[in-house]
Amino acid sequence: WVASQASNTNEKGFSAAYQWGPSVGDVHTTGLTMGQVVETLDVIRLQGQPVTLSFWAGAGGNFAAGASGGTYLAQIIAGTGVNETYLKMVSASSWSGYTVIGSAAFTPGVSTYSRVPGLTTTVPTNATELGVAFSYQPTTAATSPGITAGANEWIQFIGMQLEVGPAPMPLEFIEAAEV
Repeated sequence: WVASQASNTNEKGFSAAYQWGPSVGDVHTTGLTMGQVVETLDVIRLQGQPVTLSFWAGAGGNFAAGASGGTYLAQIIAGTGVNETYLKMVSASSWSGYTVIGSAAFTPGVSTYSRVPGLTTTVPTNATELGVAFSYQPTTAATSPGITAGANEWIQFIGMQLEVGPAPMPLEFIEAAEV
């Protein structure tokens, strides 16, 4: 699987996208997950509050959901440990108190970009860890293993944000000098 930055101006205010997908010629047999873990000090401030995950997404012409019926899944995950790693989060049983608190399947449009409706959930009051995970699972792998990835079989994410509140807000741009 390949992850890269791709030039993309489909959404106003952005010049690049995070591009993720199988290598050309890859044979789909298993899924893949990517994501981000929020530091414990930041999670404590979110306890008991609603959070929303939103982003724009689009796919290449050989996108696997069309070719192999694959599914993309966005999840917000809570835990009760302290600054445990992403690797522990994606292996579920290794992250203390692992609980999926929000989940939504989505299918990005091929060669079109649209904002994925916000995934909103409430952070548990005992949460000390929070993570976001995006997973791809080819649905035909069990019945038809060996589906070969095409040259443009990828998904692009633009403007990913996890924010406090019940609805996706416009992205806030902060200049480096203001941080």
